[in-house]
Formats: sequence, C-alpha cells, structure tokens
Amino acid sequence: MEARYMSVTETAKLVRAALKHAYPDVKFSVRSDKYSMGASIDVKWTDGPSENAVDRVVSAFKGSNFDSMIDLKTSHTSWLMPDGTACVASDPGTEGSMGVRPAERNWMPHPEAKLVYFGADYIFCYRTVSVDA
Repeated sequence: MEARYMSVTETAKLVRAALKHAYPDVKFSVRSDKYSMGASIDVKWTDGPSENAVDRVVSAFKGSNFDSMIDLKTSHTSWLMPDGTACVASDPGTEGSMGVRPAERNWMPHPEAKLVYFGADYIFCYRTVSVDA
C-alpha cells in the first residue's frame, strides 16, 4: 500500500478537529510553520487542560520522532482512520543506531484506514495561565 503525504496544512486541520473533539469548550490556536528541511505545528491556548493532556491528543499527528541520546530524527508512517484519529503504522526506531527508541509496527487497524506521512515533523504545545485562573 502506497503512503499518501499530507501537507503540514492538512495535518493542522486534523489537529484542530481532534482538539475540538477532545476539548470542545477550549479555544486553541493551531498554526503551521514550514521551514528548510521540515515543518511543525504550534498549538497554543489559555487555561484549560494541561500541556501533557493536549500533547496526548495531538502526538498521533507528528510525522517524526527525535532521539536526543544520539541526536537522530526518524520519520514514520501512520494510519489515518475514517473518524480522523491516527496511530503509528511503522516506525524504524533508533535502537539499531544505538539509540533508545524501539521500532514499532501496527497492522491496519480499520479496513478503511489510510497509510499516510504527516507533514508536520513536530507539534509543540504551549499553555498560558490567565491571571483570573
């Protein structure tokens, strides 16, 4: 099965939808950024859920991982489900290069799942806390 590349803009739309589903009462700013040799998405909001909680929602849409132990970025494919959720399809990991990230492989979880490369290497989450909170 051939993997489809999804641009960082298309990936940002999926992130917005996932956040709206998970936290319908919170207003998020989702901005994509393209730069030499990659792209990323910044997610910002005030008050509401913690950065870790939001990261758990959006991390499925990252197209790359970074192993800081050996300074190595790896890209992976993902399964995009019909409902807009995603999971890793195949990730080479870094253990073969003396890193700490194990390889991961997940078989097609749904008959209508699509194999994709997400256009955002990384997704960064930034929460601010208001004075009132």
